[in-house]
Amino acid sequence: MGPFLSLPPAHAAGTSAASPVPQEAADSVGLHGHISLLLMAEQRRSRLDGEGQAQQESLQSTVDAHRQLRLRPMFELRQRLGSTAGEWRVSSAVGGVADGYHMLLGSRMRWDDGSTLGLYWMPALPQREVWQDPYALGVVRQRSRESLQGWQIEASQLLGSSYNLRLSSAQRRIATELSGQQSLAEAERLLLRRSGRVSELSLWRSHDVGAHQTLSWQLDARHDTAEGQAMAHRRWGGELRYQQQWGRQGLALSLAWHRQKQRGPHPLAPASSGVASEQIHSAALMAFHAAPFGLRKFTAFGRLSWRHRQSSWDFHDARDLSAAIGLRRDF
Repeated sequence: MGPFLSLPPAHAAGTSAASPVPQEAADSVGLHGHISLLLMAEQRRSRLDGEGQAQQESLQSTVDAHRQLRLRPMFELRQRLGSTAGEWRVSSAVGGVADGYHMLLGSRMRWDDGSTLGLYWMPALPQREVWQDPYALGVVRQRSRESLQGWQIEASQLLGSSYNLRLSSAQRRIATELSGQQSLAEAERLLLRRSGRVSELSLWRSHDVGAHQTLSWQLDARHDTAEGQAMAHRRWGGELRYQQQWGRQGLALSLAWHRQKQRGPHPLAPASSGVASEQIHSAALMAFHAAPFGLRKFTAFGRLSWRHRQSSWDFHDARDLSAAIGLRRDF
């Protein structure tokens, strides 16, 4: 679950998305999985966007929307481990502990009751552009690189049930950290250091609610132990998703809400804002069509997503809007 709604395999079109998908491919020897290519149009309005407006005149000024068009691959590759019930896995993902696009490499074991346990490594690629000093005024802000490297444990269908659990942890590093350098003393600048460890725990479950209808929910909690107390925070919330299929066509809707509370006050924020708190709302809508033009192993899809971050300090407010079309190949 997440802002990139998952697709059922093309061979499972016409079956309930929550019911077990036939496992012949997953259980046979050889390479299996899927590859998707998305064409995405994105619009972001955020003062913290490292690809956005480089110069700002005040911390209260409005920021121009940043628009871009990009191609993004999404994939999952699985290789059976000999005659065992295990497999190697390499995949891409969006959201989660990285709060963005990332990759996972590892292995997964399957038990007789249908439950699985996977252990994955998250490499520090790809890296994301951020500002060296997001709060610099009247100058062209210089960019730096943010990387996250860590691990993830995921247990699916726990003890034969329909519950799933994921625990992730990653170390965030900012290549050049100069937050607050323009206007703050050293002691205050230390409060703005962004490097540190991020951990997240997620629990989710899917329910069949009708013919080819699925309702899924997810609860998650996040703990960010950034070196600067003004950057460290806790976040908690959840997501609700509904999916309906009609033969080879389907729609999926996802709604999410999260609350975030910083550990300490921001030295540049107005005193009236106190310790910053945020609410994050997001929604995504996906339509998909399996086996277009008779191509049995392909799925065509389109997706719209929206995200709004509302903070007690306006500087941290952000709005994202994106649209994507793509084609997925199962094998």
